[in-house]
Amino acid sequence: MKRFAIRNYGLTRQIPYKDQQVFIANDQAIETDDEELVAVLRKHENLYVTDRSPELASSLPAEEPEKLEEPEASEEISYEGMTVKELQILAKDRQIKTSGLNKAELIEALQDYDKAPVEEEVLEEVIV
Repeated sequence: MKRFAIRNYGLTRQIPYKDQQVFIANDQAIETDDEELVAVLRKHENLYVTDRSPELASSLPAEEPEKLEEPEASEEISYEGMTVKELQILAKDRQIKTSGLNKAELIEALQDYDKAPVEEEVLEEVIV
């Protein structure tokens, strides 16, 4: 699994990046570990980045640290105003199982995820 998930909530688009085109279809996501690409994509409207490993040291520009997360509680995005499909997409980006959940249950699961503390992995040093 890649570190960043970039979801396009807008129109299908092609974005120039390093002499190539990055294609992101409407309501689809791409994954990458390329922090430079993430910095470029963050500037586009309706593209949202999920950093799956925010505890890792990042070389992304320090002037925009609040954009490392999807706009949720900090930017007062209302889950109630979203469709079930949109809620399912957000839940899947956050690795929340959506099978059999109705809208209210999806909202509750997303809110619980937002409130949960970030778990840190402990790396063990292997001595040879």
